[in-house]
Parts: sequence; C-alpha cells; structure tokens
Amino acid sequence: TVAKNAIEKTEAFFHSLQIETRISDYTTDTAHLATIVRERFEKRGWNAMGEHKAITPHDVESIVNAAI
Repeated sequence: TVAKNAIEKTEAFFHSLQIETRISDYTTDTAHLATIVRERFEKRGWNAMGEHKAITPHDVESIVNAAI
C-alpha cells in the first residue's frame, strides 16, 4: 500500500542517517510503555484523532506496540 511504502522509505531515510527507528533501540524498559501512552491519551481526552477522527487511544496503543 501507499502508506506502507511511505513508512518503509521514511525508515530507510532515518537509517541512512544512522538513526534507529524502534523504541527498543533506545531503551529496554518497554514493558508497559504502550499502556502508559494509551492511558495518557485517555486522561487528556484525546479520544478521536487523525484527519478523520478515526484513531482511538487503543489504536495508539497498538501503534506504540508495533514501534517497540
């Protein structure tokens, strides 16, 4: 898909600059990170994000888990 290609190219660009792109490249303390981020979004009332307001705090939790 277009989005996946954009992500891959962005990641390749950062790697060409010798910048890591995974959270686990910077810390090993990731066990509860996605949950903490989701809870912070919920606490702040950020329940419908994105251009179409279709991204929920649970979606954000999944995104953070995928980035670990």
